[in-house]
Amino acid sequence: GGAGGGHGGPGGNGGYTMSGATNYGTAGAIDFPAAPLPLRGGSGGGSGSTAAGSGGGGGGAVQLVAGTSITIGGGASNGGIDVGGCGGLPGIMYAGGGGGGAGGMILLEAPDVSVLDKGVLAANGGGGASYGGTAAAGDLTATAAAGSPGSSGYTAGGYGAAAAIVPGSAGGFKNTFYGGGGGGGGAGIIRIDNVSG
Repeated sequence: GGAGGGHGGPGGNGGYTMSGATNYGTAGAIDFPAAPLPLRGGSGGGSGSTAAGSGGGGGGAVQLVAGTSITIGGGASNGGIDVGGCGGLPGIMYAGGGGGGAGGMILLEAPDVSVLDKGVLAANGGGGASYGGTAAAGDLTATAAAGSPGSSGYTAGGYGAAAAIVPGSAGGFKNTFYGGGGGGGGAGIIRIDNVSG
């Protein structure tokens, strides 16, 4: 399977496939900039092999700048900013699934930044895919994006990073005729700068 993309945390390794027990995915590297500019999205996940599913796209990038305040949440239902990575796509028969995309970047700059009740800032990684289906994307929760389940001898994809879990998990290992699962995408970057002037 393909490796998960890396950004604020590393993506998970892709599972092995039969052809020479080649690992088509090595975990995406951490790409944490010392300064958050230029603003950039997360890395995409890798493809499982030549005939495998594509990796999920990386999450986008959002920057909000205000002279006085920024408030996230406070409404009747959950809301906020979501820059989650996309889930990997399934491979064709005997090929590994694509890796999940890494979470993107959220940058909030204001003298007063408040995240109220039901407010969420999320930069979760997408899940890795298997032959069994497309994986879930990172969403506006603290729950890890699920990798697609294994079926008929295929291994499952890895979970994407979420909340305090920064790296994506590895895709399932296979050394038979069936392809390995894609690795989950790593977490993105959330930065809040309380600046004045």
